[in-house]
Amino acid sequence: MTGRPEKPLDPSAGPVAYFAFQLRRLRQEAGGPSYRTMASRTFYSVSALSIAAGGTRFPSWKCVEAYTRACGATDEDVAQWKRRWMVVRHQLQNDKRAAREQAKARAKAAASQLSLEAVQMHITMESRASLPVLDVRYLDADPDEVTSIEEFLIALDQMRVEKGLSLRKIAERSRLITLPGTEVSGGLTRSQLHEMLNGQAPLRPRHVLAYLLACGVPQERAALWLARLHRLRDQERRARIALTALKAHPSRVNRITTARTVTRIHPQPIEDSQIWQPPETAPRPPTDRGKHRQRRPWRGLLNWLSSHRDDGTIR
Repeated sequence: MTGRPEKPLDPSAGPVAYFAFQLRRLRQEAGGPSYRTMASRTFYSVSALSIAAGGTRFPSWKCVEAYTRACGATDEDVAQWKRRWMVVRHQLQNDKRAAREQAKARAKAAASQLSLEAVQMHITMESRASLPVLDVRYLDADPDEVTSIEEFLIALDQMRVEKGLSLRKIAERSRLITLPGTEVSGGLTRSQLHEMLNGQAPLRPRHVLAYLLACGVPQERAALWLARLHRLRDQERRARIALTALKAHPSRVNRITTARTVTRIHPQPIEDSQIWQPPETAPRPPTDRGKHRQRRPWRGLLNWLSSHRDDGTIR
């Protein structure tokens, strides 16, 4: 039973293919024994002998010796085949060595190119950083120009943009900052900063102060921004109270508006009982709840903030 024919080889494809071509020719000259017959004459399997003459892998010398002796080669022929095998192995080793050297040269060139690009980028960034800032809108702006909480958030975010700081960098800086009047660091996280700047979390004075100091705003300037935040929050609180009163007593508010309009046209004295005022909230009775909480670390910060505000305590 004749075995399956082998795939044709191109002897010019390389030293491995040419060596396998020579092995096949030796087998043909020996009468073309099957690989099963050759395997029975040696200690190598059919697949090992066929792979040796396949032209894809360079076989070991033991396999080549078994292949040639299975084809009836003498000791002289085996010695000659060993010299051929050593020539091919030496050529393959030189090719591998050259390929490694080329790979190292390419890697070195790529690394030098990357380092050159990094140096150029660093020089560019330094040159950009050294350029004078012609239009600093919020770092040196007057806080009184901010008229709403939304504009206040925009101002905070613009400070970060003008300084070229990311949220991660501000969080790292805040951990190194000690809040005035305390021994506590800012300790902001990136998620806290993201929620604060997007209006998803309330603007706490200590968080805003840590953010301002992390952006490089001086303490005196940061105090002005915090005072402005307090006034904006107070305006919002008053607006909410007025809106609640309007929803609760729309008829009284309409009468007051009509009375004020008539007064502008025909001034008349209006008694205090005719003007509606929001009901006073009864003071809550003192309780013992929350006495276990320690607020001493923040007393210095509260005193510092109170000393830089026009009126009241922190709300």
